[in-house]
Amino acid sequence: MANCERVFHTVAGLTNINGKLYGTTSGGGTSGNGTVFKITKSGSETVLYTFAGAPDGAAPLASLTNVGGTLYGTTVQGGSGNWGTVFKITLSGKEAVLYSFKSGADGSNPKAALSNMHGTLYGVTDGGGASDFGTIFAILKFHRETVLYAFGGGDGAEPDAALINVDGTLYGTTRSGGASGYGTVFLLSF
Repeated sequence: MANCERVFHTVAGLTNINGKLYGTTSGGGTSGNGTVFKITKSGSETVLYTFAGAPDGAAPLASLTNVGGTLYGTTVQGGSGNWGTVFKITLSGKEAVLYSFKSGADGSNPKAALSNMHGTLYGVTDGGGASDFGTIFAILKFHRETVLYAFGGGDGAEPDAALINVDGTLYGTTRSGGASGYGTVFLLSF
């Protein structure tokens, strides 16, 4: 895969769809704000989309989530207020912003991949929320964002990793907060 140096700052894992690998770069592209790319197993790479910063997002740090052949992801910056976005992109490169974070109660700076559970996308933000320690959110149909939980510090702060679904309960971690200040493992049940 000699072409990997053409993609810039790959910090996320790849998503395999029918033998083609899809990923993001946190920088590079025509505007320096990151890309979504496709690469074959033989190393042939194609940039599907280049982020402009506003209004579409910048610095995607997480893996893409495949839901029925459409890829969903987050950017840690960019969007309408530069607080990050949730976006979708087709396999041919047509991108659309589903939500632009405002850094208020809705959260800010999502760094983790999205989790799909029954057609609803779940994710976390590193900041924002009622106490500015981050949130757990859902992207519902029609691209409506709903905050499910806002961290307060004692229960955890700065969730940066993707949630996992175990029998309808979401589990995750926080980078800081909790009783010792070094993070928590949490669950969110419905």
